[in-house]
Amino acid sequence: MRHAKSNSSDSPAMPVEQQRSETMATLDLQARLIAHCTALYRAREADLLAGTDREAVHQARIALRQIRAVLGVFKKGSEAPAKRLLRTEIRWLARALGGVRDWEVFRFSTLSGLPPEVLEPIRRQAFEAATTARITRARRQLRRVLLSGRYRKLQALLDAWGRRPARPRSQPRCRDRAFDTRSVAERTDRAMKRRRQQLLHIGRRLSRADDERMHDVRLAAKNLRYCNDLLAPSHRHTPAVESDRTLKHLQEALGAFNDVVVAQRHLRDLAAAARTSKHAPIRSRQLEEHLERLRVEARANVMACWKHWRKRRRLQALDAQRAKIAPAD
Repeated sequence: MRHAKSNSSDSPAMPVEQQRSETMATLDLQARLIAHCTALYRAREADLLAGTDREAVHQARIALRQIRAVLGVFKKGSEAPAKRLLRTEIRWLARALGGVRDWEVFRFSTLSGLPPEVLEPIRRQAFEAATTARITRARRQLRRVLLSGRYRKLQALLDAWGRRPARPRSQPRCRDRAFDTRSVAERTDRAMKRRRQQLLHIGRRLSRADDERMHDVRLAAKNLRYCNDLLAPSHRHTPAVESDRTLKHLQEALGAFNDVVVAQRHLRDLAAAARTSKHAPIRSRQLEEHLERLRVEARANVMACWKHWRKRRRLQALDAQRAKIAPAD
């Protein structure tokens, strides 16, 4: 019975050509998306060096996160080591940007938005001065990163990943151009499904999640939204489940909770300032209690947005199933 198997010579040649065409089309889309995100980052590069635009840090972090989201969509075993290297270098740069961003959010959002009764003027000025010193130090560290040789190598890596792959001369072009579009659409559909499942899996029992799990849920929500935005032109199912506002509201709620958690961490850092700091240790019990109240409120908002997103997703999934069944009726 083993001899009953068909030989490889019996298989038609077209599937091999289609498989190669699918790979080329996917690599081409990956390169175009990375080149697009890299251009968005570099549009902010001069402002990052100047150190005068707070929004530049935020937008640069978004661009880097989008690149990492793209790398997670298109999975190819032979590229795994190269992808790990690029992800490592992007995380290195993102940490330097995050050091600036977190302290600036604490200074210009958390402290500036405090009710007058939480901090008396003298204590508020002390906190602002101490936080400004941390921002200045983080900005200097970021500038050193941007002027380093390691950063130049990262730029070269981004350029290499953003170049569209050349088609080998030995590989014929697929005559059916529609196949390229269809295969990429199918792959992006699978990628979006993986992202949804990842968010649902990480968000299980969210009401009992600790800060680390909440952080993971926030990253998963970001990746899902960025993938949807970047892959929308090649996504077959439009409007996609993630295109509604519920995912945006969930991401914003998770971001607000994360800001409070980071603010509490910074408050502990300021209270335990080292001798090498340019300010004395500073603490406020009223501010600590205020942040704890904000934390409780932010967590409740996350749970409300999470339930709304899951409900909306289930309803749209049912609508999609009905749409598939309708023609058969």
